[in-house]
Amino acid sequence: HAHSFEVWNREGELVGGGYGLAFGRLFSTESQFSYEPNTSKIGFTVLNWHLAKWGFALNDGKHYTPTIDGMGFRAIPREEY
Repeated sequence: HAHSFEVWNREGELVGGGYGLAFGRLFSTESQFSYEPNTSKIGFTVLNWHLAKWGFALNDGKHYTPTIDGMGFRAIPREEY
């Protein structure tokens, strides 16, 4: 149920990515990293594009940040979650 996502640069070096866990139609992003600017954001964006295509209903990104807000995500109140 664990899945990773990676971002590679033109030189073939791993420069960003992360991992998460899938539970039915819920994905929970657990951790991300970047060795070059914005690479985890790129990976996260592509991951969410794939999750939507695969029919996932939700990606729980844990902490709501300005970056997440700028990407069009929304916070869900605990009661709704």
